[in-house]
Amino acid sequence: MQNNFLLFLKPLYIVVFMKVNGQKIKDVRQKRGWSTKDLAEALEPPVTRQAIEIWERDGVGAFKTLNKIAKALDIPPEFLIDRDAAP
Repeated sequence: MQNNFLLFLKPLYIVVFMKVNGQKIKDVRQKRGWSTKDLAEALEPPVTRQAIEIWERDGVGAFKTLNKIAKALDIPPEFLIDRDAAP
């Protein structure tokens, strides 16, 4: 009896998470008069309001999203990185 196995390979995705200063995101957002929903909808593709609240509260998220947030707020991503975070 012969065993036949099919191997399905899925692309490997590596997601890099960053520690950011969530208060800076909130401060810049509020200076622009934006709600969390406004910022969420300004991202391409849009994210949920809750996702923005998590970034602001916990300061952790995917690097790709950090770049989108920085672009939407018209600030450099480096401005948002938490330099005091432990390596």
